[in-house]
Amino acid sequence: MKKKLIISFVILLLILSFAKIFILKGAENNLSGNESYKIPFRAVKYSQSTPREDNRFLIGALDDAWDRNYSHIRSELKFNFWQKYTNPTLNYNDANDFGKNWIDIPGDKFEAPVSDYASDVFNKIHQNSDSGLYTFIDRSKIQYLCFGQRSDYQCEKINAEDDYGFYAYDTSLADGVRFTDIKDNSYDGGGEIVKKCLHSPIAGANAQYIVKGLRANEEQTNNFWPYSYIGDQLYDWYILPRVRIDASFANDAGNYERRVCKVVIKNMKGNDSLIQILRVRNFKGGKDSLYDGNYKEQYYFQEGDTNNLFISQKDKPLWFNNDGNYGGKSYVDFKVYWYDNCDMWIDYVRVENTPAHRLLTMHEKKLTDWLEGEIKLAYSALQTGYKTGDFYIEEFSFNHMPSMKFVNHMIDSLTGHRLSLLCNYNHDMFKQFRFEDWGYTFTPAQIKKYLVDYLGIKSVLTQCYNFEGWDKEHFYKMPAARESTIPYTLKDNKFDEAKLTLGRYPLSPDAYDDWLQQNLDDTKMNRYALSLTYILKHSQEISGLSSIPFYYMPQAHLWSYPTHFLREPTNEEAELTNALAVSYGAKGILYFWYGYVEDSKTHARGLCNPPEPGTNYPSPRYINSYGQPKWEKYKSMNELLLKWEPYIMSFDYTGKSYIYQSEKNALRDETFINDLITYRPENTGCSEGSAPAGTFAECPEKRYIQAAVFNNPSERDAKFFMIVNRRCSPVTAGNPDGRRYVRLKYGKGKLNNYNNWKVIDLGTNTIVTTFDKRNIESIDLGWFNPGEGKLFKLEPVS
Repeated sequence: MKKKLIISFVILLLILSFAKIFILKGAENNLSGNESYKIPFRAVKYSQSTPREDNRFLIGALDDAWDRNYSHIRSELKFNFWQKYTNPTLNYNDANDFGKNWIDIPGDKFEAPVSDYASDVFNKIHQNSDSGLYTFIDRSKIQYLCFGQRSDYQCEKINAEDDYGFYAYDTSLADGVRFTDIKDNSYDGGGEIVKKCLHSPIAGANAQYIVKGLRANEEQTNNFWPYSYIGDQLYDWYILPRVRIDASFANDAGNYERRVCKVVIKNMKGNDSLIQILRVRNFKGGKDSLYDGNYKEQYYFQEGDTNNLFISQKDKPLWFNNDGNYGGKSYVDFKVYWYDNCDMWIDYVRVENTPAHRLLTMHEKKLTDWLEGEIKLAYSALQTGYKTGDFYIEEFSFNHMPSMKFVNHMIDSLTGHRLSLLCNYNHDMFKQFRFEDWGYTFTPAQIKKYLVDYLGIKSVLTQCYNFEGWDKEHFYKMPAARESTIPYTLKDNKFDEAKLTLGRYPLSPDAYDDWLQQNLDDTKMNRYALSLTYILKHSQEISGLSSIPFYYMPQAHLWSYPTHFLREPTNEEAELTNALAVSYGAKGILYFWYGYVEDSKTHARGLCNPPEPGTNYPSPRYINSYGQPKWEKYKSMNELLLKWEPYIMSFDYTGKSYIYQSEKNALRDETFINDLITYRPENTGCSEGSAPAGTFAECPEKRYIQAAVFNNPSERDAKFFMIVNRRCSPVTAGNPDGRRYVRLKYGKGKLNNYNNWKVIDLGTNTIVTTFDKRNIESIDLGWFNPGEGKLFKLEPVS
C-alpha cells in the first residue's frame, strides 16, 4: 500500500507540473473578457460530462467520512459515496473561519496554499477509491467562492411575469420621450437593454425617482441561517450601479460638481436609509483624469468623501436586517433618483458581497489560483483512475449563482468537461426573493433555464424533509398542517418530549395513513418544499428536460433546534421515501445525514449516535426513536437498491410515476396498466371481482398506491414498472396495518406482438407469474409491506 501511495504522489506531481502552462492558458482563454463578468445571467451551453465509467447508482450519506476505516459505510451500508463537510464553523465574527478540514489532514486549512495539503488529499481520494468509494469534493475554498452573492437588479421596465422579472423594479419610468428603454450598441453598451434618461432644456425639470420598489428585496436579509458561508451578516456589501453619462458634459470642468443621480438604500424595516449622491466628478478615473464615456460600476471618491455604496460588516453589522428575523414584509430597496442635469444611461444596480466582489469584480489572482489548485488536484486523481466525483455545494440561494457559474466554468474548462458542481437544490431557498413570493414556484422549465443551463451543471441533487416535529402547543404556533403524527401502534419512547423529535399526536393506523397521503402530496399553504410528491415530480421533469440525472437526498434524521424541528422517519417511511424517489427516476440516494449534533441548542441524530465511550467517532444508530432497528433497515434498503442498480441505470429520462388517487386516468391512458386494486384482511364494504382468500378489496378512494413505468432503449419489447405501497402503518400483532395485496389489470391491446408474458421481481430475481394475455386480464403481484416498493420486468415469452 505504501509503495502505491508513493507512486500515486509522483504521478500527481508530474501532472501538476506539466499541465500548469496548458491549464493556465486554457483558463485565460475561457475566463477573460468583459462579457463573462458583466452579463451574469446569460446561459452558457456546456458539454455534457463524461459519465462515470462504471455508471453506478450512487448510495451514501452526507458527512459519511467520519467512518475512518470504512467498516460501517462500506462493509455494512454498502455505500459508494464519500463526502466530508468543510463548510465554516459558526463564527460570524471571523470571515476567515472556514475551519472544518478533511479528517486526519491537519494541514487542510482554508487560507493554506493548496500545495500544503495536496498530497494528503490526493492520497485520501486514492484510499477511498481503493475501498470502492467515489470522493465527492467538498472543499472550503470552493464553498467560500461559490457562496459569493451577486444580484443585478435591472433598471429597464420588465413585467413581473417575464424571465428574471423578479430582478427588476415595480416602478421603472419609461414614457417613450424623456425615459426610454433602449438597446445600447455603444462601445461599452454590449447590446444590453438599458434605461436612457434624456435631460430636459430646463435643468432639473424632470428630476425624480426613475426606479424604485425592488421586487427581489429579501436577498440581503437572511441573518437567521446558522451557517456562516450563507448568512448575509458575515460580509461587507458593495452597491455598484452601472451608469454612463454624456462625456462632453462630464469633461467640462464647470460641471464637475453637478449632481447626476443618487442611490437610496433602504433596510428591511424601511426605517433606515443610506444615501449616495453621484456627481460628475465621481465618473472620472482620478483627480486629474478625464471621463472616458464608458459605463461605471465603481466610482472615484476624493479624500473626505462619504461612500455609502460600501456597507461595512464591521462598522454596520446587520445593517440590512438588524432584528435577526427572516420573515415578514421586507422594505429593502435600492432606489435611483435622477437629477436631470445631463443625459444618463443606467443598466442595473449590482449588489454583491465580499467573496463575489473579490472573485467577479476585482478578479483576485489569489482566488483563481485557489480554484486552479483545487480543480487540478481533483482532476489529477480522476486522470490517475481514482473514483472522483463532482464538487459538492451545499444549499444555495439565487444570488449565489453568478459565483457558482464562474467556479463551474473553471471546473468544466480545466477537466475537459469531466467534472462539475453537484448543487444541493433547496426549493425554498432558491426562489425566496421577498415575503410575497412564498407562494411562488418555478416551473421545471424555468429551473432548467435558471439553474441547469445557466450554471452548466451535469446533475442536480434535490431534497425534501417532510416529516416535521412541530407541536401545536409550541410557542412558534405552526399551523395544523405541519403538526407531526405517528400511528399509535409504534413504540413511542418519548425520550425528551421538550425537544419535539417524535410525533406528538398518535392516530389509528388508518387515520395515520390518511394523514400520510396529505403529508406527501399537499401543497396548500405554500408547502411546496415540504411536499415530497411536488419535489420528486419537479426533479423528474427537470431531469427529463435537461437530460441529466437527479440524485435524491432523503430525510434520515431528526433535528431539534428552537426554530427547526424534524421528527425521525419511521423505518416504513424511510423505505417509502426511497421507493418513491426511484419511481420518479432518481439515479442515486444520498441520505441526510451520517452524523449527530448535541449542544446547548441542538439535538440531532442521523444514521449515527454520539461516540461510544473510548472512541472519538460516531457510532451506528442501531435503534430509532420508535424502538425499530434503524441500522439494519438502512442496510437492507441499500442492498435492494444495489440489486435494482443495473436496471435503474439502464432507464432513460422518459419514465413517469403515477399516484393512483389523483392520476389513475393518466395511468390508464398512458401506460399498459388499466387499473390497480389493493386488498386488506379487514372488511372494507367494497368488492372488486374475486378477492384473494382472506382479503377484501379496498374502495378506490382508499387505494394508497403508486405505479411507475420506465423505458430501457435496448429492450424495446420488455416493460419495466414499479409498484409502491404508500401506506406506512407498521405490522404489529392484533392491529390493522399498512400491508396490502396488489392486483394489476392490464389492457390487452397494450401488450402487442406477444401473447405469453412473464413478470419478474427484479429485487428477488424470481418469476412472479407467467400468463397468456388471451386468457386472463389481471396479474396478482402479491403482498406489499408498509412502504414497500417493488421493481418488475414484464417480458414476452417466446
